[in-house]
Amino acid sequence: MTTPHFVRTDDGTAVAAWVDGPESPSDASLTYVLAHGWTLDHTSWDRVTESLLTAIPGARVVRWDQRGHGSSERGPKRPTIKRLGDDLATVVRQLAPEGDLVLAGHSMGGMTIMACAGRYPELVVGRVKGVALLSTAGAISPAERIDVSPGLDLPKRLTPAASASLPWVMRVLAAMPGRAALPRQRLDGTRALLFGKDFDPVDVLRTHEVIAGTPMSTLGRFYLALGRHDELDALAHLSGIPISILVGTHDRLTPQRFSQDLAERLPHARLVALEGAGHMLPLERADEVLAELYMLAGVTT
Repeated sequence: MTTPHFVRTDDGTAVAAWVDGPESPSDASLTYVLAHGWTLDHTSWDRVTESLLTAIPGARVVRWDQRGHGSSERGPKRPTIKRLGDDLATVVRQLAPEGDLVLAGHSMGGMTIMACAGRYPELVVGRVKGVALLSTAGAISPAERIDVSPGLDLPKRLTPAASASLPWVMRVLAAMPGRAALPRQRLDGTRALLFGKDFDPVDVLRTHEVIAGTPMSTLGRFYLALGRHDELDALAHLSGIPISILVGTHDRLTPQRFSQDLAERLPHARLVALEGAGHMLPLERADEVLAELYMLAGVTT
């Protein structure tokens, strides 16, 4: 059973959330908390959620739409990754206030977990039994800004100019009012940017539809937030917790170098490079992701 909730954050933003499995954490064997990435929503974890509930008796899964995404409000101020860490802490306190936790974050969701660990170590130490960081980065410098130009499906001769103009374009989009969405982009652009060699066309289509429905302001505001992301100091709070770092060898959005840097800073972590996979690991490689989530929880399936 899936139960919808609205969680009110400390700045008054209403965040849409969903609980699968036992409604009360006291009735659960453990709770998985799953954080989605930029321009996506909680449904990117649908396949993983269904398998977790089937394989682990008594498991709960908590998901939410990050502010500005899906059914959540965008909030009164420009977002930061640290603000997303605050939101995660609120979601945990309201929907998973007791019991063991396993945290998993995809892309911006992984950054959200790092920010939460840095700002609220008391929520992590003692309760969190494992962390999975998928297709993510501990920091993104201006020189390493995320390049979404492959998703625009432009002629190659125009790609350098498009990449160079992205920060300016994103600042314009960030200032857009309301929930106006971008004109629909080509499906091939989504596939090229986010998926690797082997993919299900249905996954590409569903991902494309979620992105196409994302407000222009969210696209721009969070692009700028990602470019200021630096949670390397927060990694110290994860040093005693089992961690799996997963990345696709064909990830064009957060390439392998970001995961390798995380692994160097978290030497106890398990680094898994998935050959041929792109950025969308919860969809492309759900079985491999699930294997790590089972292992982090100490579950044998």
